Amino acid sequence: MRRFFALTSLIWFAASCAQLSWSKPIAPIFSQYTVNDGLAHISLADATQDKDGFLWLATQAGIDRFDGYSFRNFGLIEGESNSGLQSITALQVEASPDGKFIWVGTFGGLSRLNVDTEKFTHFTLPASEAINNAIINRIKNTADNTTWIISDRNLYKYSDDLGEVLLMAYLPNPTSTLTDVELVDDVLYVTSTSGLYKLDSLNKKLQLVALEKQNLTRIVATEDERIWIATTNHGACIFNPLNREYDLSEHCITTEQGLSDDYVTDILVQNNGDVWVATERGLNLLPSHSPISVITTPVTARSTKDERFSALFETSEGLVIAAMKDDGFAVSDPILANFYSTEVGGGRIVTSVSSNNDSVWLVNEKGLWNYDYNNDLSKGPYLVNSTDSTTSNANEKMLAVHYDSVRNDVWVATRSGLSKFNPDTKNLNAVALEGKSGYSLNVDSDGDVWYGGYSDGVFVYRPSDDKVVRQWPLPLTTRVLHEQDGNAWLTTVGGLYFANKFSGELINVRDFSPLLKDVSVVTWISKSSRGGYWLATQANGFYFMTISEQDFSTLQLTRIKPDSVITGLSIGAIVEDEQNGLWITTDKGIAHLASDLQTLSFYG
Repeated sequence: MRRFFALTSLIWFAASCAQLSWSKPIAPIFSQYTVNDGLAHISLADATQDKDGFLWLATQAGIDRFDGYSFRNFGLIEGESNSGLQSITALQVEASPDGKFIWVGTFGGLSRLNVDTEKFTHFTLPASEAINNAIINRIKNTADNTTWIISDRNLYKYSDDLGEVLLMAYLPNPTSTLTDVELVDDVLYVTSTSGLYKLDSLNKKLQLVALEKQNLTRIVATEDERIWIATTNHGACIFNPLNREYDLSEHCITTEQGLSDDYVTDILVQNNGDVWVATERGLNLLPSHSPISVITTPVTARSTKDERFSALFETSEGLVIAAMKDDGFAVSDPILANFYSTEVGGGRIVTSVSSNNDSVWLVNEKGLWNYDYNNDLSKGPYLVNSTDSTTSNANEKMLAVHYDSVRNDVWVATRSGLSKFNPDTKNLNAVALEGKSGYSLNVDSDGDVWYGGYSDGVFVYRPSDDKVVRQWPLPLTTRVLHEQDGNAWLTTVGGLYFANKFSGELINVRDFSPLLKDVSVVTWISKSSRGGYWLATQANGFYFMTISEQDFSTLQLTRIKPDSVITGLSIGAIVEDEQNGLWITTDKGIAHLASDLQTLSFYG
């Protein structure tokens, strides 16, 4: 029986998350990764993502590939020149626009890794008349899919047609260094330690535009063609290229407005409009709904002022990656800010069901509760009212609850049988199946209660006649999904079944699908707007099932993401959202699968 504990927790957790996500918001959460987790070096300079979704990190011990669970390091050349890097300290990483290659900038020059063959190609940078430096300060793709490279005062771009790196311009000022590039309205802006420039590609020159003698570290464009500029002593500034009389003091967010430090190392503008600002003394969030508000976000257990950030990156799934100079890197998912939690009655929530009056019914070890999530108010606990000594402990053994919105009835499955809530006495009355421990509940269109037993099978109880009209000897039943004409799908720890309460017919779906022959525990089934059903299992991933007019000879089962990590996880529930994406509860937390059924995100 121990092997069902995780499964039980998952299903209870699924119902809880589906209904209790409206209460108190939590602060942004970061998960930190250091050498203790397998990172090659504690000091990171940059991050990027390849076509397969792997994260690549620039460290002082080469580059690390992170798959979400483990790290793999790529270091110095060993033997053949394509086996590694020319210099061990990686300063920059940037995926090619198609994600097939990882550009790497080091103290020893520019390299590119093929993520499929895992072989490196090393590039020789053409020198300007006065400068020949192999140190790579910046690698960045612009909106036109051009890869730009900065080495000291030299500006380069990679030519796909020639397969070469071309020198585009250089900064004559021997005391200045180029730091970043950004394409805005077909103009390439270049930041430096001495001001903001733009590229004159025809004459291969850099022209000073604004902010002369200002030390600028990064430049980022927004969708409305505004420009964020990071500085070393004026914080994060918004620059309008059309404003020739630009005054830094009027357009910058500094420590006076709550920024943790005026030395800004990177700026990330997310798709939702949120702006992250990394500094030498902490990480800051400027929410899109209030861009002048600054939220200092702690990442490690150390004081914020001791957190030194080097780079920010947003993954294709919307994760925020913060690379740190002394503390590895941290990952945050802003979507987690949309998840809320609450405690009802001081107990652990077992399961919950929505009602039609902005509240949920739920049961925990304290009893039955009605929770108004809009006003954060709970009523209860409501307990079983029985004179039978066998039900004396039933109040602590409520396992499932179902609210019948058609008849305004609340049914509860306990380890001692089926109970019904009495709104007049505010108690639960034991009504049927005495001594039969219940695990799942549902009510069909006729008002009959389907009671999934813990070990005694599935029962159909008819309240109008006060009797059980059907029983099937099945193992623990995790879910009942009704169809028309008295039919229902039954998911059990022994597989998937299809039952009819009138004829008593019971079909083992395993007999019609080879894929289900190796699946012992089916945890969930729900209808999909795609015209089929989502089917979840324990430690065997999940499936999409189709069947035509209940003709089992037409049944087809397709395994979803068979090569992903979710295949080996235990799944408690699957909920399809309005965008046809899937929210999935697993033994590793909540996952989201986008409508393309390819992009998978985990939320811990």
